[in-house]
Amino acid sequence: MHKYWRGKAFGPSLPSTVRGDARVRWLTTIPGIGMYSAMLPLAEIGDIRRFRDKQALCSYAGRLPRVRESAGKAARGGITREGSPWLRWIMVEAAQVEFAETEFTAV
Repeated sequence: MHKYWRGKAFGPSLPSTVRGDARVRWLTTIPGIGMYSAMLPLAEIGDIRRFRDKQALCSYAGRLPRVRESAGKAARGGITREGSPWLRWIMVEAAQVEFAETEFTAV
């Protein structure tokens, strides 16, 4: 867990603690992301400047396809599942929530 969140009280006062964080407010504008699900990526990623580019962040999250190369040929597989399992989990959960809400309202 990132040092920002260590020692924070995760109880009834949590919403007031994180509501003031501009990053949480920005993340909650994404469909499927609530206040609590916005905190997990922030806790797992920490300082985003530690990643040299967006591909490094995606690699950390385990969201890049596996690539096997040999003799000039490349075979792509499923996601690598390396990196933070919590970050992968919350991304899947948020996507499922948004998909369920979209599917429900479309009916």
